[in-house]
Amino acid sequence: MESNSNESGSHTSKSEKTAAPEVCKKWAELVFRVYERMIHSSEVSFFISAPQVISCLGFILGVCKHNTDGLVLELQGGNDKHDVDFLVDHTMKFAHRWSGELRTLLTPGHYHRARRVYAHPKFVHPHTENTFQVLVLFNFFQKLGKTIVQYHRFFRVEEKIFEGPDEVLNWVARILKTNIPSSHRILNTWAWEQSSIDRMKQQRTVDDISTKVRSKKKKSEEGVLPKKASLLPMIPPNNPSVRSKKAVSEEDKKSPILVWMSHAVVEVPDEFFDGEKVYTWNDKEYLKIHGSPAEPIRVRRGKFDFNTLMIPTQNRQLVMLIFYDYDSKLCSLEAMRLFVKNYFDTKGPSLVYRKQETEKSSSLKSIYVPNWKTKNFPPNRIAQHLVAAANLHSVFVPGGFGDLAIADAVPSATGDPQKISHLQHYGLLSFRNSPRQTAPKQVQTGSLLRRKGWKAEMRRKQEEEKARTTLLELNAEQAETISYPICVVLWDKNRQFPAYMGQVTGKMTDQESDEVKQAEEKKKQKNKWLFC
Repeated sequence: MESNSNESGSHTSKSEKTAAPEVCKKWAELVFRVYERMIHSSEVSFFISAPQVISCLGFILGVCKHNTDGLVLELQGGNDKHDVDFLVDHTMKFAHRWSGELRTLLTPGHYHRARRVYAHPKFVHPHTENTFQVLVLFNFFQKLGKTIVQYHRFFRVEEKIFEGPDEVLNWVARILKTNIPSSHRILNTWAWEQSSIDRMKQQRTVDDISTKVRSKKKKSEEGVLPKKASLLPMIPPNNPSVRSKKAVSEEDKKSPILVWMSHAVVEVPDEFFDGEKVYTWNDKEYLKIHGSPAEPIRVRRGKFDFNTLMIPTQNRQLVMLIFYDYDSKLCSLEAMRLFVKNYFDTKGPSLVYRKQETEKSSSLKSIYVPNWKTKNFPPNRIAQHLVAAANLHSVFVPGGFGDLAIADAVPSATGDPQKISHLQHYGLLSFRNSPRQTAPKQVQTGSLLRRKGWKAEMRRKQEEEKARTTLLELNAEQAETISYPICVVLWDKNRQFPAYMGQVTGKMTDQESDEVKQAEEKKKQKNKWLFC
């Protein structure tokens, strides 16, 4: 049973159908402030789900109620009648209702999401009877071997004992319904794995020592040196390249890691979206948005300091907004609400240029948007922004997690990617009808048969390249190319609020940099052997 299985709109009970409008408004404003902070200061690409952020903060509000005075004041807005129990109840209704609505609106796309609380095996903390009565769905404690699973009723959160990064990666891939390379890091967990560069350095160290040992052993057998039993290939323990760079302290293990994740799969009507080809230009990939004979691309002049592409989805109640050529911020929530209301009055794509932009042709035929991928999204650093925007500083102190952790546990909301954060989110947004791509197989050239396979692979790759269109060949007067960075917002016209928000920077992640270095190192080693 997954924690997202009970959230469809059809399964929403009557008690979940209404929430106080003033509470919904406060939550909407709070989530948008978090998004603004992340745009301004985040150096990595990210997506966040508004219902998931609200669910996470509501869960913290219910579990850590004695340490959330700052968040309570934010939500009360001067109305003292709204106590913590009232806010938790209406937050639950709002999050569940909106999550179910979003799942329906994205059809035939999908909205995958799940929530977990990972506890370290050494510090599993039994909850009090009161906590079970409030938070456990079936009022039972299921123990299966080393795994303890609890389903929290209010926010449908699964609690699980940490079993290593492989289990986490399998869970993420299963929930998000996407292919995730085994080397791709989604979350920062307690178990640290060496990067590919470190593993390569470690292997070189072992090979060097092994070579020296074999040489000394040979000389010993010839009578040059006495035999020594200690000459074994081993890695020096004081070598910084093979020593763990991220020694996790016992304090980090005392607090559980709260994980909220989601994946929105959006479908754009085929009449406006090229789902057959991926276009390339300057080694970057793009997807093509175009008009139709009945609904051409509409070009207008706006009042903002950035450009905006508005794309209709299969459900007209959801609009995708892509902002580009901005500085470090967008606009206020109210300004964005008025912008969508005033400018999105067509069934086709619409391009709104910034106010100082020079006049461009209204006969625009194609718009090319960057094609982002899963590997472009490392673990985001939302915790520090949630703490600042929601005034949660009193939660990240000794005992701040309340009954979720042991009494002296000190949870962390660090933004350092090399350290453990005990509050983590991960989000993805993709197109359901985007062009399908398969990675070419790695073919070695060690034998004649392999050489033939390599040639066939090269021919196949050349055919794939021919199937792609180079943007430089297109008419610049009839095409618009959007460059990184971009901000992407999935606007919910019913709620008049962004349901999904993100920024794609186009910058190479640390993991991608390691992969490039590894490829260059392999190439050098290959050339070295060729010229020996």
